[in-house]
Amino acid sequence: SAPFLKAQPDGNRDVWVEPFPVSCLEKTCFEKSAVISGEAIPLRGIGLFEFVKLNLFTAAFYVPEDAANMSQILGDVPKRLVIHYNRNFKRTDIISAAEKNLEKNPEIDLKSIRAQLEAMYSIFEDVKEDDRYELVYQPQSGTCLYFNGLYKGTVPGADFAKAFIGIWVYEYSL
Repeated sequence: SAPFLKAQPDGNRDVWVEPFPVSCLEKTCFEKSAVISGEAIPLRGIGLFEFVKLNLFTAAFYVPEDAANMSQILGDVPKRLVIHYNRNFKRTDIISAAEKNLEKNPEIDLKSIRAQLEAMYSIFEDVKEDDRYELVYQPQSGTCLYFNGLYKGTVPGADFAKAFIGIWVYEYSL
């Protein structure tokens, strides 16, 4: 089966996703690889986030195989985080949870990325069960946000990507 392409508004086509084969956790499935800016990026992990026995979301993380430690994983390398929501959430609740998580992380200087955070928050939407957000970091352009496969915008900066994607990856994560 041929991969499908996610085009950015400027017509740039640099995020390819292989629809098969897939890896699944419970009933949520993710592609086993993605090509970001011409580089094949494997699926490195899938996790289910639960709170008080409520299944909130399932996430998949893609990063190059040679990224072996947290510094390399959150470094200036291509990466993709897919969040599949298992419940409805208001955008304000997602933003509030992100802020609380970022505040807990002593490695993040919130003041230095505040403008980028506000830019990302401005393109968030309410989510319903089975909606997906994708964060795709490309070193040459920044962190692209997709909502159910549709491009929403790009926020520049490696420090921003490290902090924002780190919400789901750092030891201080959700």
